Amino acid sequence: MFNTTFLKNKNEKEKMKIDLEFSLKNNIIPIEYHSFIVSFFKKALEAYDENMYYELYQDGNTALKTFTFATYFDSPQFLKDQIILGTNKLIVHITDYDMQDGILLGNALRGMGTIAFPLRNNQMKLNRVTIGQLTYLNEDNIIIQMSSPLIVRNHNRETNQDIYYTYQDTEFKETLKMNLNSMLQKLEYPISVDDFDIVPLKNKKTVVKLYHHSINASLGVFQLKGNPQLLDFLWKAGIGSHRSSGFGSFKILK
Repeated sequence: MFNTTFLKNKNEKEKMKIDLEFSLKNNIIPIEYHSFIVSFFKKALEAYDENMYYELYQDGNTALKTFTFATYFDSPQFLKDQIILGTNKLIVHITDYDMQDGILLGNALRGMGTIAFPLRNNQMKLNRVTIGQLTYLNEDNIIIQMSSPLIVRNHNRETNQDIYYTYQDTEFKETLKMNLNSMLQKLEYPISVDDFDIVPLKNKKTVVKLYHHSINASLGVFQLKGNPQLLDFLWKAGIGSHRSSGFGSFKILK
């Protein structure tokens, strides 16, 4: 089990990162693999910490999460309904802005090491869990590359319909800013988005499958501007919508 006693001596601004290495029974996975990875997280939390599981997931709970993840494959071939991998292995990289939740999630995942978890027409088994820390990002202007697609959603409460914008749309920037402000308010994090800006640099549109829906999203390189506390939050918690389903994760290039 990961030792939590260091919390008393470490800088509060240090956050969690968790790397998972899975082996697969075969090299074919469904195109909607995100939902299976989320199910794996749920199974781990339910067995390890029921309170955290109920808080985040039980009964369709849509509680905002402070983590995101990206999935890495070897030489993937993307087909209509499945992905053919170059090897029977996948890597999941998780970052969490809430250090205590990150520790609980990491410990929960370590308990899944002996389980052959079902993946449509396949199985995945967790071989390795590596838990570490990310230091505070003290920058107000960074260049990032999306590790998983950036989803920007405008939800119409009256019609209960969603519109998804990409970097090509004029509504993209303002909608993302509104999403960020709403998320931070719900989390009760007093972080300002007033000076936030996102500038597309080298990007492409993509379509992702999530819960049987096709969603427009953006990949590539962006410039982010804003106060350091906001950029640090986005680095760890992710940016945009559906972050805890494996979207909006990025790495810093500069």
